[in-house]
Amino acid sequence: MAGDTLLAHITPNPVLELDNTSEDGRLKSLKQYMNSLNLLEKLPINRVLTGHGRIISDCVKRIAEIRVHHQLRLQKIVKILSDKLLTPYQLSLEIYQNLDALNSLLGVSEVWGHLDILQEAGIVQVKSEDGIFYFKSSF
Repeated sequence: MAGDTLLAHITPNPVLELDNTSEDGRLKSLKQYMNSLNLLEKLPINRVLTGHGRIISDCVKRIAEIRVHHQLRLQKIVKILSDKLLTPYQLSLEIYQNLDALNSLLGVSEVWGHLDILQEAGIVQVKSEDGIFYFKSSF
């Protein structure tokens, strides 16, 4: 049983979570998720029973699809941030239009997860002003 780690029709959301042991006080949820996919891919899995939705019969293929999804999202974020200085919320509004309150939170969570990966890779940089974080591809 995979829970929501692998879903056939959507990618799980890397929700923002607090972590008082990390430098910035939060978990790097998307990075952890991608690391989990690396581990899952190495297992001899024939069938994935998901938390909801249909059974996944090709685990490796689904993991590859998820990686492509996140790679495309990373590229989109870099492109948007190439000429703008934005907060994660502002960036989420550029990527996801017309989200209700709950889905706005999920959108910000996913964007921030991608920003974590891009920041660690040195592709985007963060600037903090009055406790507000702004991101840009280069300063």
